[in-house]
Amino acid sequence: MFGPPHILLVDDDTDLRETVALLLEAAGRRVIEAANGRLALNALSSATTFCLVILDLMMPVMDGAAFLAAKARSPHATIPVVIFSASPSIGLEGFAGVVSVVPKLEGIDGLLAAIRSAKAAAPLPYTPARGSHV
Repeated sequence: MFGPPHILLVDDDTDLRETVALLLEAAGRRVIEAANGRLALNALSSATTFCLVILDLMMPVMDGAAFLAAKARSPHATIPVVIFSASPSIGLEGFAGVVSVVPKLEGIDGLLAAIRSAKAAAPLPYTPARGSHV
């Protein structure tokens, strides 16, 4: 695929998912959204290149823990994951590429800080858009 890799944003809360996607896109990122882990696995299997997964834990169909387990067994196991959830994530740190856990109570600022940290741990292969702070 041409152009920069995408961020895969996985959350069943449509309003939150769309808001985060808009903020990331405004900062020059390309975002693919998924409402549950099953849809996220389908997205990973597409021809799209991903540099990061932002993952909620509590979702219908396939939750975040099940997604992480399936991702760990896939060719996409090394894609970094930032957990952004209101659920406890004890034991998931470091699992299947988890580089950060951000409670939703920390809000978008906490998520953006985690994305910047994830970039430091696993540099993205592209330069952010001019004026981007993400």
